[in-house]
Formats: sequence, structure tokens, C-alpha cells
Amino acid sequence: MPVSDAAAPHVAREITEAVKPVLVNATNSEPWYRSRIYIGLIAAGVGAVAQHFGVQISGADVQLVTNSIPELVQLGGSIFEVLGLLYAAYGRVVGASKPALGK
Repeated sequence: MPVSDAAAPHVAREITEAVKPVLVNATNSEPWYRSRIYIGLIAAGVGAVAQHFGVQISGADVQLVTNSIPELVQLGGSIFEVLGLLYAAYGRVVGASKPALGK
């Protein structure tokens, strides 16, 4: 299908957006908490620990855990970002009163 020169940037942007999820998945560029490998490892680890303690886990439980991990980690990531900012600010204030390293 021919595309005019004026429409080419718009078409290119649309194609890029359409294939971006495929490329991210194919190149393993997604964040770790969206990786099916890590989610599967976490689910397997939870299952092994639960089995060790005699807790029965159904398929619905596994599905709930694997579907919830990305959302929980993203929420936790936001909390850690805020804590990191506060710790950096604290370090700057406290660090200003200490001598530089090596002196």
C-alpha cells in the first residue's frame, strides 16, 4: 500500500507502537517483574515452600499469584523509589558534615 511522504512519519510511529511489545518480549527487554521466567520461578518457589509446610495450592491460586506479581512489584517499586529519594537526601545532609573519603 503506497504511503505519501507526509503520512510516512505517522505510519512509522503506528508500526513502531504495534510491534514494540513483540520486540520487548523477543529481546528479553521487559522489566524483571513482567518476565514470564521470573514469575514462573516465583510461583514454583511459592509452591515448593507451601508443599513443604503441607499447604495445598490449587491452579486458581497459582493463576492469582502469577497475575498479581507485576502489579505488586510495580507498587513496591514506587515505594522503593520514594525511600531511595529520601535516603539520598538524608545522605547528602549527613554527608555534608563528614570529611571527604581519603582525608
